[in-house]
Amino acid sequence: MEIVSYADGEMAQVVPGFEILEISVPSQYLSVARIKMTKLDLPRYPAQDFSSLDSDMVVTVLSGTIFYCSIKMDRKLPLSSGDTLFIPRKHSYYWLIETATVVLLAINNPPFNPEERTI
Repeated sequence: MEIVSYADGEMAQVVPGFEILEISVPSQYLSVARIKMTKLDLPRYPAQDFSSLDSDMVVTVLSGTIFYCSIKMDRKLPLSSGDTLFIPRKHSYYWLIETATVVLLAINNPPFNPEERTI
């Protein structure tokens, strides 16, 4: 994972086929990010296993179609533009990208910390 700091305090984390642009929010309670995933480079995220965060997350699909795959519920939930999903902390999941590019808006509470993410 590459982390790039900008002069205005925003950070971008870049993995091939996966971009995160952290949107600077003056709050200790939440973080906001724009996430862009490209199916050609990354049909599944994470590529193996699953992801689990130490924060609650609300995700809204801004464009494209994606499947939210819950390990606990053993199901795939299709999401497309305009859909919103709540993912509780410590919930194990992964994404399957359906369209060429998917753009999400993610809000985390407490703020997302890359060092605390489990894959």
